[in-house]
Amino acid sequence: MAPVPNALLALFVIAFVPVAWVSGWSLHEIALRGSVFAVALVAIMALFARGILNGGAGKLILVTLLWLPPLAGVTFGVACAFLIKMLGTAARLGTPPWLRLVGDKFAAIVALLGIAFLAASA
Repeated sequence: MAPVPNALLALFVIAFVPVAWVSGWSLHEIALRGSVFAVALVAIMALFARGILNGGAGKLILVTLLWLPPLAGVTFGVACAFLIKMLGTAARLGTPPWLRLVGDKFAAIVALLGIAFLAASA
């Protein structure tokens, strides 16, 4: 699987403020989304440092959280945390071939989940 391009994800983060301004979001809304992003950044950095989450999936989770409304973002974060926990638990019990495949495709799974959440919140 190809890595998640940093430039593309940086574009989504950089575009957030101008899009929020043009869309007429309140400062409160922007601050809430930024707060959810900041809290998730700390958690994802810890998971990455412990080798539990790869960088591609972590970056996708963060960018998606930034664009989701806060309540949908928290729900998306909980869904991702559940998936991470399930993969971690299954990995401790052994690593069957299907689990390696799911782990290798985890960033794609996160991307699809994020698209579903973004579509549902629109």
